[in-house]
Amino acid sequence: MRSELAMAGGAAEEVGDRLLAKLPQPVADSLTSEQAAAIRAAAAADRAWGPNHPANVRFTIPLPFWPLFLSVVTGRERRSPSRRMAERRVHPIRTAANIAFFTIVATVLFLSAAVGVLVYSSVLEF
Repeated sequence: MRSELAMAGGAAEEVGDRLLAKLPQPVADSLTSEQAAAIRAAAAADRAWGPNHPANVRFTIPLPFWPLFLSVVTGRERRSPSRRMAERRVHPIRTAANIAFFTIVATVLFLSAAVGVLVYSSVLEF
C-alpha cells in the first residue's frame, strides 16, 4: 500500500489537504501534526486507485468555450452490489448530459463511418 501511495505522489497529498480544508476551523486547529498526517494518509489511501486499474485514461479536450475533461476507467468490478446501487442513486446514468454526450459520440462515429464508406467507394474524391 505504501508503494501505491508513493506512486500517487503529490496528488495523494493534495487529496488529504483538500479533506483537511473541509474540516471546521476549530476542529482543524485542534489536530496535532500526527493526526493531520494520519488523515492525509487515510484520504490518500482511499483515493490511490490509479495503479489498480488496467486502463485509466484521463485527458482534457480544450474546447473554445470551456475545457472538457474525459475519464475512462476500466477493470474488474470490485464494488459490492449495495455500494453500486448507492452510487447509482447519487450518479444516475440517464441524465440529460449523459444522453447528449452519447448522442454526440454516436453521431460522430456514424458520420465518420459514412464518410469513410463514401471515400472508399469513390463517391467522394479528394
